[in-house]
Amino acid sequence: MEDKDIKVLIGIPTKENIMAKTIACFYQAERYLNKKGIQTELIIATGTIVGHVRTKLLEQFHNMANFTHLVMLDSDQTFGSDFIYRLIKHDKDIIVAPSKIRSNLVYNVYTFEQSRGKYRGEGSIKGKGLIKVDAAGMGMIAITRKVGDCIKEISRQKDRGEDIAFCEQARKLNFEIWADCDLLLGHLVMQELR
Repeated sequence: MEDKDIKVLIGIPTKENIMAKTIACFYQAERYLNKKGIQTELIIATGTIVGHVRTKLLEQFHNMANFTHLVMLDSDQTFGSDFIYRLIKHDKDIIVAPSKIRSNLVYNVYTFEQSRGKYRGEGSIKGKGLIKVDAAGMGMIAITRKVGDCIKEISRQKDRGEDIAFCEQARKLNFEIWADCDLLLGHLVMQELR
């Protein structure tokens, strides 16, 4: 797809706050995309249950048929100005930029271990480039119109967070999950000091 034909809806799900560094990264990325001739629009959805908030973003994407891609961007991520562009240009239906989970031990790209019946986060992914994964976190995820037209809801399952549940739902619909391990997000941590 040529750059001029790409229209990106960027959705930020949040309880109510967006980190200032995330906003700064967003504006740099938006300028980068606009210079490439790609139209963008920002939407923000708020709520206390992240799966419901992500579903609101999906609903808006579904209702805005002129957009080719939805990029969901968590309110506590940092990233380079070219990250969104590079994800979209991979031409994958679902692709993420990984980040470390809050424990800071593993990245939020997962392999399902059949023998244990559990997902295992990847500890070392730097330099692996584009890889196919079983599931991934949704800190920065780009999905195509095709995915948005097939998946209407994102919600937790009994023993799965909404991100893994989304990936399982997508795989059941024969979509592949990809991660660009050259695009590692920063994950901001907020701490209250007393």
